[in-house]
Amino acid sequence: MREAVRVRSPKEVRRQAAVTVVSVLVSCVAGAGATEAASCESLATLSLRDVRIDVAQSVAAGAFQPGPGAIPNPAAAPRFSDLPAFCRVVATARPGSEAPITIEVWLPAPRAEGVPGRTAWNGRLRGIGNDGFYNAAPVTLGGLADGLRAGDVAVGSDGGRKGDASYILRGTEQLTNFNYRLAHEMTVAARALAAAYYGKAPAFAAVAECAGRGAIGLSSVQRYPADYDAVAVGEFIGDNTRHFANQWWVWQALHTDEASTIPLEKLPMIQRAAVAACDMDDGVADGLISDPPRCGFDPGVLQCTAGERADCLAAPQVTALRTIYAGARNPRTNAPVAPPLMRGGETNWTPIVGPKPNPVSLDHFKYFVRRDSAWDYTARPVNFDADIAAASVQMARLPIGLTNPDIRRFTARGGKLLLYAGWSDPFVPPQISIEYYERVVAAVGKKVADASVRLFMVPGLRNCQGTAGAENFAFDTMTILQQWKDSGKAPDAFVARRFQNGAEVGTRLICAYPTVPTYSGSGNPQDAASFACRAPRPTSTSP
Repeated sequence: MREAVRVRSPKEVRRQAAVTVVSVLVSCVAGAGATEAASCESLATLSLRDVRIDVAQSVAAGAFQPGPGAIPNPAAAPRFSDLPAFCRVVATARPGSEAPITIEVWLPAPRAEGVPGRTAWNGRLRGIGNDGFYNAAPVTLGGLADGLRAGDVAVGSDGGRKGDASYILRGTEQLTNFNYRLAHEMTVAARALAAAYYGKAPAFAAVAECAGRGAIGLSSVQRYPADYDAVAVGEFIGDNTRHFANQWWVWQALHTDEASTIPLEKLPMIQRAAVAACDMDDGVADGLISDPPRCGFDPGVLQCTAGERADCLAAPQVTALRTIYAGARNPRTNAPVAPPLMRGGETNWTPIVGPKPNPVSLDHFKYFVRRDSAWDYTARPVNFDADIAAASVQMARLPIGLTNPDIRRFTARGGKLLLYAGWSDPFVPPQISIEYYERVVAAVGKKVADASVRLFMVPGLRNCQGTAGAENFAFDTMTILQQWKDSGKAPDAFVARRFQNGAEVGTRLICAYPTVPTYSGSGNPQDAASFACRAPRPTSTSP
């Protein structure tokens, strides 16, 4: 659904004019060549419209210590001891009447030795997303640290959201922050700070984020196309109602009654059966289904013949699985509401099939869709006709959703968009990414899309890339974006490192959609060199 045209308020018009002035000033600094750089502490006096500089301090190498509450999960705290010296700026943006946005900008400090005036900065600005969704979350310090290590000026924010998701019932300003304003505010501030600190503007600005963090990339591409030169987003989260609807579809299918509930310990059995049925579709048995939509595995083959056992499924459990594999549908019209989860990723379903629904999807339907803080999903389950219709009305009325495929303003200025999704993602149905990509291609035209847009579907990937878990893949989308910019050639494939239970077991070729990795007929199946990107094979036999 195309986003409704929004009439800007007089304050927003004035704000955009101020942003234009800042952009012109930054351009003049860049065009005039290097000027005298400011000290870190002097950035505290920099004047920016609607932004107050709260902290501007030099941090020695390895000396950064996060403040109280800055790390939500201390057990998984990121590493800071190896950070280079940097200038830390903390600011508060107040573009509206409420919900101030906390912004942090980390700028690599000038080198202690070498040519005077030279810095450790690589000339790149990197936008860092926020871990919160509807709820409040602090600035993602781990992301800022990763950017700093790479030599980037890194900028992030707290998302401008305070407290739990109940704020949605009180007003829309925090929704505006969450959806798009935070990304723009922090980026404008970071550009001005970099220009002042180094005496020149960033030469390249990019976002390389995943899932909820990727919203800053999508909002920039769709609403503020001049903010970033290249954006990589994993797991398309712009179509919130549809992907949360599918989470409810899965949960309700498995909790229709006690008989339909599948014990978590049976999920590995189901996944093994699905993989065994379709693993060879890419020419080799390597434990991955390369093209799950063409897998016709039917869970009926696992149905118990006499009584329920640990190694088979009861008839109601088979029915529940078939419902999940079919995807969410309107019970009145049978029209699709959301695409399904894919076969071969069943062991990843744990967070959305437990005794209670996923808290984020619960908040979405409670506060955004139904607007009822007292809603009891056990007494009044999600209605995939009336509730989805209500959600559509809300999506048109409130500032949420990042589904606009018309990104011609972004591509016209040379912008590059890289999308990727995991075929085994349990949170966001992977075909939502495909649908958005295809709509973008239709909106910008195939010629432009061939040069400026890519989608990569990753077999076996649960959600975002990494090295942890039973199955995972590691790849650096920022490096891919940088190579795309430097070479001018859009990537048609890249190599990911494959991990199982935290140990690296090989590499895998990841192909640009719609091609799929296919075994060449010889060589190590755990070596990306043994695969080539080819057109999909015919669909497997359906049940």
